[in-house]
Amino acid sequence: MALPHDSNETSYLLPPNNEDWGRQTIPDFVYGQKDLMAEGIQWPRNAPGIPDALPQSPFDAALCSAWKQRVELGLFRYRLRELQTQILPGAVGFVAQLNVERGVQRRPPQTIKSVRQAFDPVQFNFNKIRPGEVLFRLHREPDLPGTLLQEDILVVINVSPLEWGHVLLVPEPARQLPQRLLPGALRAGIEAVLLSLHPGFRVGFNSLGGLASV
Repeated sequence: MALPHDSNETSYLLPPNNEDWGRQTIPDFVYGQKDLMAEGIQWPRNAPGIPDALPQSPFDAALCSAWKQRVELGLFRYRLRELQTQILPGAVGFVAQLNVERGVQRRPPQTIKSVRQAFDPVQFNFNKIRPGEVLFRLHREPDLPGTLLQEDILVVINVSPLEWGHVLLVPEPARQLPQRLLPGALRAGIEAVLLSLHPGFRVGFNSLGGLASV
């Protein structure tokens, strides 16, 4: 995959030599108020099935190019192929997918006994992931309204993806906090949705005791 032509342009791609991945600084995806897309995003009538065929924002382009490179480098537990998909009957139109490989190959989740369970450094956590799994860091420009302290929000591949482009927003892993929803993380999730032009981009949260695996 080619690097940007402009040497001053931020690259979200890994260097060719995997020995250099750990030494590479995590790139920042810097955004401001002008980058938040609040209206007019919807599926076209004849929606293409290929993600690259839809219009992309700078955020979409950064995420998709970096995610695709990680696929090519074999950083996922399995290669996501076309999934058996069915729209369930009813007014809501829930979508059901069969992802056998995720069920078989994903990392076994931790045993969660309480929603207030403390962080356990011995168990898997996001300080133990491989350097190549981090795509970039979200960084807000100071022009955005609000007084929340800037948090270190990493955008990380889900190595057992549910869908193409599946990533995790990981707030401040170095603080070794249990998985919980705090104002900074909530804001980052909302802004990630507004940064995307893709009508299928969604953000969810899994709490301890609510399908969280970490």
